[in-house]
Amino acid sequence: MKISKISTHRAPLMGFAMIMIIIFHTDIIYPHWLDLIKNFGDFGVNLFFAISGFSMCYAWKKNPDTKIFLKNRLLRILVYVLPISILWNLFAIAIKETTIASAVLKILTLQYWIDGNLFQWFVSAIIIFYLITPLWMKLYDRSRNLCFVVTLLIILISCIIASFGMFNHTEGFVFRIPAYFIGLVLGKIVIREKELSVYINITFVVLLIVGIVGFGFIHFDTLLYPWKYLVYVFLTIPVLFILASVFDLIKGKIIYKMCALGGVITLETYLFQEKILKIVHFVCGKVNNTFDQKNIIINIVTIVLTIVIAVVYHKIVNKVTKSREKR
Repeated sequence: MKISKISTHRAPLMGFAMIMIIIFHTDIIYPHWLDLIKNFGDFGVNLFFAISGFSMCYAWKKNPDTKIFLKNRLLRILVYVLPISILWNLFAIAIKETTIASAVLKILTLQYWIDGNLFQWFVSAIIIFYLITPLWMKLYDRSRNLCFVVTLLIILISCIIASFGMFNHTEGFVFRIPAYFIGLVLGKIVIREKELSVYINITFVVLLIVGIVGFGFIHFDTLLYPWKYLVYVFLTIPVLFILASVFDLIKGKIIYKMCALGGVITLETYLFQEKILKIVHFVCGKVNNTFDQKNIIINIVTIVLTIVIAVVYHKIVNKVTKSREKR
């Protein structure tokens, strides 16, 4: 298996992760077997963090300066997030769903760290990862072996902490720490133009087996927390490699192109889906939603609106950003 395929297919991999997250965020009343697939959708977050870590290696290689790196990364994400976050929290204050103090903390991406509030928690998490990335990069440049040892310890410690319920309100973040660092390591391997040795391939198979057995152990139909997230840690590398290989086979096909398009608007889709779903539910509730008792139409409408609005918002922000850069 060629690890470089992850780099080749980063956009569709991001898009596939986004599709999994979209499915997870739906509230359709599914048949039992479909509900199992839906509950597995938050694994897309692991894939997203891993690919993000992978991509940061290229961003750092382009300009290995801490100030420039952080400025580019934080501005890139906040320019998309802040307008939506401010507008939504003003709306929440108006309908008395949140307080001014809580709204301010949410806009500043701090609320999640205080009480585990899931409002745009991904943004809170990715900002932390961006902040620690330059430290990891500099440690890697100083000593690769030491960096790998430290990375392994971080992965083990984060799994232990989350498994024993420490920092319980942020376990969704703590269990995703391994995914981001796995992405960093894989990114460095590809940049060094290294390929997988037979030992890494064996590790790949072992991780896949452990992940599958793990689902059997926790009874796949329940996906118990926090063990579900622990299983995700083992599956991150195998699934990432398998998906990259699949995309290599279907390159140019319509599914590939759709996933690649989705990979461009992942952040925008994440920002809009749950908010639009809430609004659509509110509107349908006002008109007596008895025709859609399983929420199928509501969620289809939500997904269509989300994608359309995400594309439009992406183009608007890009246009504004480029015009400001020219000045």
